[in-house]
Amino acid sequence: MIAWRKAIYLFVALALVLGLVPSAVMAMSPRELPAVPGYVVDWNVFSTPQTWTIPLPADATGWHFTPKDGLGAGGFTLLSGGGPGDTNATVKASTLGSLEVDVTDTNGTAYQGEKKWGKIWSTELTRWQDKDEDWILDIDEGELVPISGSTLMKWFEANKTWYGSGQVWEEVIGAFNEERGSGFVLTTHPADGAIVHWYLFDAALDITYLNRCDNGTLLKEELDNLLAWGYGAKHVWFAGTAGSQYTQTVSGDWGVTGLTSVIFEAEAEEAVRIICLADYPTPQGTQHLVCPEFFSWTFWTQEMEKVPQVRWAGEKIVLEKYWGEELNGAIVHYALEQMSPGTLEAVPLADNTGEASFNTRKAELNNEVNTATSVWTMWSTVPHSAS
Repeated sequence: MIAWRKAIYLFVALALVLGLVPSAVMAMSPRELPAVPGYVVDWNVFSTPQTWTIPLPADATGWHFTPKDGLGAGGFTLLSGGGPGDTNATVKASTLGSLEVDVTDTNGTAYQGEKKWGKIWSTELTRWQDKDEDWILDIDEGELVPISGSTLMKWFEANKTWYGSGQVWEEVIGAFNEERGSGFVLTTHPADGAIVHWYLFDAALDITYLNRCDNGTLLKEELDNLLAWGYGAKHVWFAGTAGSQYTQTVSGDWGVTGLTSVIFEAEAEEAVRIICLADYPTPQGTQHLVCPEFFSWTFWTQEMEKVPQVRWAGEKIVLEKYWGEELNGAIVHYALEQMSPGTLEAVPLADNTGEASFNTRKAELNNEVNTATSVWTMWSTVPHSAS
């Protein structure tokens, strides 16, 4: 269980980082029905299409669909296939209920499955906290920590620029009809197929008026307007979107029922507010309301620790830094500003270590002027006759 989950998460995470996953909604993958006595159940929010497939063409009797759990004979639509000789069938329903499918192929092998459609009951926004410092999700070993309303901090330094990255998860829970005696009861279960909209805004933006359950189309329009009016984050974007502060995913697209995720990256310090809105594939108006979720994430830089030092007036201070043997002969600049430990000013020559190269670099120093706060020298790890 752990191994295959890690493989799925690693593949998708790397695809997101490399920009291989499109920002458009990814359709739910077709389900290959298992041969009897196998039986598969798919859980989705309603208005999500379901495609079933079989290895060989269906026999002359075709596909058989049995509505249940309150769906009714006219409660679903056959979008394509589902006839004699078809190897697939695509169905959709816009109400609560279930649909059983039975089909036999031309070899006489029978297949069965079931599709359940439910309404969005609740959503849970989480961040991944891995106790082993491994950022790839592993539900079996780590834990999902609720973060709605919290502030998190993460940073690292590379190429003299501060960058940051974060990853959050949304789980969509659906409510499904279940027959009990002569009636039905609602049961909850993670649900695939919900369209999840993600936004990145400036953390200072007042969005208290959005903290409500409403028509999903109306909420998305208000969020889109805020981006269009320039309230989006300035230095943070969603991975794989070419710098966009908006993206959308589908619950279940990470191989775990009901779960989806986004990765976001920063090029500079910034506090952002992330808004997540899970909605139906087909707009439901005010018949089925949805609720946005909010949380904040702060990307920051760490100030260099300042250690007080006591010196006598006029006492000389030795500045030292080891640059590595491969940089032998490079020109180095030491400056008493912003606590700089020194900067490397490499002169590109074919021979980096020979005496001729050393003398050439030393000649370059004659063009530089040393001052009380700026000294030019040369990094050398081996003795040279010219020194």
